[in-house]
Amino acid sequence: MNQGKMEQIAVKDIIVRHKYLPTKETAARRYSIFLKSEGPQIHVYRNQYGELLLAKGIEAYNALMVIDPNKRVSTFVVSEKVTEIDWTFQLLHYFFSENAYFMLKYEYIMLLLNETKRGVKKICDRVGCTVRIYSNIK
Repeated sequence: MNQGKMEQIAVKDIIVRHKYLPTKETAARRYSIFLKSEGPQIHVYRNQYGELLLAKGIEAYNALMVIDPNKRVSTFVVSEKVTEIDWTFQLLHYFFSENAYFMLKYEYIMLLLNETKRGVKKICDRVGCTVRIYSNIK
């Protein structure tokens, strides 16, 4: 991984693969926590095409997308050659390590099931989740 740098980025310019966004009330609660935090809450990869892909900071990203998607925030940016599938696996792993909302995990598992043709067990093995939680997904 390359060394990163801080940049001011509008959250609407950051790419994610999910559709879920929190309610305005939930976003407001998370945003107030985000404002009191030190350091960048959002980390992104700048891929080989110059796109900004969310790497960490899903709660801050989602809250800002609801409250003010044009807001420019201090973001940690790392230039990284990453495929869409590898990025999706990395983001899903991050969701499990940070206990993100279950709908986000579900969306990314479904993306990976469709795009990799791997079963839930193989996806969970790669990201470190428990298969029994997702055993009803086909």
